This record gives sequence, C-alpha cells and structure tokens, in this order.
Amino acid sequence: MAPPEEPRVPRPGRLVRASAPSDHLGGAPGRRLCALPGAPLPSGLRSRTLQPTAGWRATPTKEVIAMPTGIYFPLDERQPLALHEYDALEDYQAAVGGHVESIDAGERGMSFFANDEAKLIGLGINRRATIYWWLHLAASYQRDFLAGDVVLVGPTHPSGSTLSVPRSIQQLLFTPSTFAVEVRVMGSNKWHRNPAGFDDYFEAGSWALDLSIRRQEVEKVRVIAA
Repeated sequence: MAPPEEPRVPRPGRLVRASAPSDHLGGAPGRRLCALPGAPLPSGLRSRTLQPTAGWRATPTKEVIAMPTGIYFPLDERQPLALHEYDALEDYQAAVGGHVESIDAGERGMSFFANDEAKLIGLGINRRATIYWWLHLAASYQRDFLAGDVVLVGPTHPSGSTLSVPRSIQQLLFTPSTFAVEVRVMGSNKWHRNPAGFDDYFEAGSWALDLSIRRQEVEKVRVIAA
C-alpha cells in the first residue's frame, strides 16, 4: 500500500489507540527498536503522566535519568500533548501502537519514536509533531511527515539509555504563553522577530513555515515564547 501524499501543511488526523504496553533504549535514526525475546521484565512497567509545574529547575546535563520523560504527541488534536515517564521499550510501543522507529528530531540530539508501519497501514498525519519536526529539521520539510501517535524523547546517553526531553523544551510546549516567530535571512546570523503574536505554539509554527515559503530571503524560522 503506497503511503499517503504529504500535504503542504499537515492537517489534523484521527485518534489511533495504542495496543501493547521494557529497558531504556537509544537508537540511530530510522532504526526499529524491539524487546529481546524471552527477556524477563521488571514489574510495574507502565508510563506515568506528569503534570508540568512552575519554577522548574534544569536537570544537570550529565545526570543519567533513571526514568526518562518524553512528550507524547497524540494524533487526535482533541487530546493535548502530555508529559510521560517511560520505564521501558514496551511503554514506547504502547504509546505508538506497534514496533518503534527512531527518527532524528533535528534538535539537541532528540528523537521521535514512531510506529514504523504508520504510513503503510494508513495512520493519519500527526500535524503537531510534523510541524515541530519541520521547524527543527530542514531536510524533512515538505519531503516527509510523521504519522500516528509519536513520542519526543531526549538524546541518547553514552551508556545507551534514553534521556529526558530537555526542561527548556518541556517549558516551551507546556507553559501557557504568547508565541512569536523569529526569522533569519540569508547572509545574516541575526534573528529578527515578527510582530505577530500567537496563543498556540503550533499555530505559530505553521505560520512560520508558510512564511519561509513565501519569502525567499528567509533562511530559517523558529518559534519562541514572547
């Protein structure tokens, strides 16, 4: 079955329920991650939903986090993004509804974990995850998209374990704010803020991507909390 055509800007999709719910994992982009057959699993392997709080303190970058925090991007836009702690591989498989594929998120060594058959089985385009991906990985822009429910995770520790999404990213996506778009034009290293303001990060991101198409001199765009 051929994958669906990618739209210029991804549209809202439909809800896909995860199926199955193991050790922390790290993987190269595009690699399928599977649990070892027959390996005993510790008890209580489930993800926990976290509530963002004000006044977070940044976790030292060298600290190995035993239970990494990822950001769950549900396909159904009626559901909000959610912070989860993931114990093991099965938790990621439960979140995406199948075998896990690691995809470079384009920023700070982070990755998206997605269902590796999402496009083949016709899961909808995850508009919010795709907007975030396109903003941070220029090579993916209008060439590919993310489908189904996905999880944004932090970089891989040298030991091979998956770390949490940086606190600054958590705060950006979960702290109510007015968002602004900044652009960088060709031949300049300076960022210029557009006067437009947005109540939603992804509305700002969609507008920024459209601007990068309409204005040929724009080399890069980003969304910030104003």
